[in-house]
Amino acid sequence: KVLFTDVNATFAELDYYYQYSTTQALIENNYYTITITNTTDNAIIFKDKMYCSDQTLSDYEISNGVYIEQSTGDNQFIYYG
Repeated sequence: KVLFTDVNATFAELDYYYQYSTTQALIENNYYTITITNTTDNAIIFKDKMYCSDQTLSDYEISNGVYIEQSTGDNQFIYYG
């Protein structure tokens, strides 16, 4: 387990998400756990998992060949109002 710490992290607010850049050397085709904590009380404010790839978004599919769509029928239902 390798821990990276960035005590001077800055986030740029974009349209509907925040962007963060790092100088840490991430290894391609690896998963990383991201934990963001509040520096004043060490409370975890965000935790997630990320996958490192050098492919562009239009070329990359995380579930390529893995996902199989299941038929759910014709989705009929009865509504009582």
